[in-house]
Amino acid sequence: PSHFIVIGKTIDILPLDTFMGRGLVVDLPKIKDITAEVLRALNLPKHVDRLLFKTSNSQLWGKGSGKFNKNYVGVTASGARWLAKRKLKLVGVDYLSIAKFDEAQLVHQILLKENIALLEGINLAKVRTGTYQLISLPVKISDCEASPTRAILIKI
Repeated sequence: PSHFIVIGKTIDILPLDTFMGRGLVVDLPKIKDITAEVLRALNLPKHVDRLLFKTSNSQLWGKGSGKFNKNYVGVTASGARWLAKRKLKLVGVDYLSIAKFDEAQLVHQILLKENIALLEGINLAKVRTGTYQLISLPVKISDCEASPTRAILIKI
């Protein structure tokens, strides 16, 4: 949170249980923007508190390109507001940012102000839609805004 919020929490003080627990992977292969309308249409079960988005971004993992693509699939401001109302613990996406490129600051602020942890840059290319046990412990680095993690999913 401290990356986008001046007095936001740093990675070393975020609770570890945020990064471990039941998570739902949803596949949005044809969506270009993750909006509130797209999220409403998912009809998510009420118990979901960790949500991972598999999108067409997953195809980029196999291409090996080192170039940053500004046209990646990401969450819009309306989508972020919808997610914030759900009181999720964590949201993840298969590209370098959870937010659409042009809305990065606003989307991050909306989610982080609601204490929703972000898991960015996850490779979901070979992961199917479904419920998993997520284990993604961040490296404890004092006073740092983020850290690397090795995220794993165990099908349940």
